[in-house]
Amino acid sequence: LKFCSSTCFDTIQHCHCSVFFFLLPLHPGRITSQMARFILSIDQGTTSSRALLFDKDGAPVAKEQLELKQYYPQPGWAEHDPKEILNAVVECCQTAMT
Repeated sequence: LKFCSSTCFDTIQHCHCSVFFFLLPLHPGRITSQMARFILSIDQGTTSSRALLFDKDGAPVAKEQLELKQYYPQPGWAEHDPKEILNAVVECCQTAMT
């Protein structure tokens, strides 16, 4: 799921966003009862990475957010370190799920 802002974190049903990305397991036949109880979403923004965990009814269970460093190599340009983005996403997901 991708949310347009933190105000959409109420529940999945009440989000006013137009775009949702559902994360599905690589091997759908291997879904365990524990996995089927939650939906993990990643919101990758310009300034931060966020992971949101919802229960099967769409209620928020946990969230984690990490700010990203922005680099300005010249006026009007902004860049990010792709390794920092990946590490932030993994850390947010791990923290939200523990």
